[in-house]
Amino acid sequence: MKTSSYRKRLERDLSTWIENGWVADSSRAPILKSVEIRGSGDGRGWLAMAGTLLAGLAVITFIGDNWAAFPRGLKLILLTAIFLSTCAGAALSYRTSEKISNGLSLLASLIFAGSVALIGQAYNLPGEPIGAVCLSAFAASLIGLAGRSAAASFAALVFGGIAIFMHFEFGAAGWQSGWFWGLNLVAGLVALNGYFLKSRALWHGLILTAVGLFFFHLIEISSLLSGNGLEWSEANVERSSGKTMLSIFFVLSATLWGGLCGYGLLRDKYEQPGGRTLAGYGSWVGLLAIALLGLPLYPEGNAVHRILWLAICGSALWFGAKYRYGWITAAAIVSLLSAISVIFFDLGMDLSGAALIFAVTSLFALVTVVLLKRSADRQARKEAPHA
Repeated sequence: MKTSSYRKRLERDLSTWIENGWVADSSRAPILKSVEIRGSGDGRGWLAMAGTLLAGLAVITFIGDNWAAFPRGLKLILLTAIFLSTCAGAALSYRTSEKISNGLSLLASLIFAGSVALIGQAYNLPGEPIGAVCLSAFAASLIGLAGRSAAASFAALVFGGIAIFMHFEFGAAGWQSGWFWGLNLVAGLVALNGYFLKSRALWHGLILTAVGLFFFHLIEISSLLSGNGLEWSEANVERSSGKTMLSIFFVLSATLWGGLCGYGLLRDKYEQPGGRTLAGYGSWVGLLAIALLGLPLYPEGNAVHRILWLAICGSALWFGAKYRYGWITAAAIVSLLSAISVIFFDLGMDLSGAALIFAVTSLFALVTVVLLKRSADRQARKEAPHA
């Protein structure tokens, strides 16, 4: 939790504690004074970081505009010199200004990515675009780890995400391709840097990247278990084996991300960082997998799946509302409303009728959450001792 958010919450709680006689009114000022608000200032560090990054991009843009006029040998020397100079600047400025160092590390990652494309063009090197993007992701992850730069590590995740989307057009996917295992290595290096930096941005980026990478891992495992081998991209989902593969995939996805949600709740219970975020992502992906589980085998609707879906949504909604997990509550509401809507379509209800019941159910779910919160607050006040 940010210090500023904690202080605001503490100010609210102190009023209740003083009113109940748990804390003396004279202790309010010393307690609040003990909470130091970090990160305050005039923003010069962030401005310097942005200025450094823009200055470097200005130089690169100027060189790019005059790229055709440079001899091939000079092109290689220029790019190498700029890249090494930027890395050296990031290292030298780390002690004096971490934000400038962070900006220079990000700039070095972008320079490397641009250099891969420009050198390949200048020297007519063979290769596919996805390979250049993966190489850029690997370089950015190393730069981020070496320079303790969250910005460079986040750039590595962005390059990795681009490579994942590019796979649908270039080359083989999953376990049959070297670039896929390279992206797993990139994610590991970024995770290591995120552990050192305790960066929220990296934590969110890593979880989103994990969703994409786990998709490939789980679909490969599902294909093997269903007897399709590693040629899952050629599997025909209309065949029995294809439907079985998809069912196994959704079961594995729901189990894995449900387990990660539980692990996040356990981390939050022991006040370890990132627990609530992991629980939130796990609930969204897990509930999505449960929702899609009924499609491969029974696209026209199946009572067992619909009942299971509703039961899990209701349990998640109750849990999230009771223990104040906003992400879990939101995921449960969306999934519950989707389940009810799908059930009405299964029953052949017309669109207008389904829309009306969808709206009424939405209002009922939101009111239920509010009532649960108020009930919990009344119970807490009843159990609190009075002065």
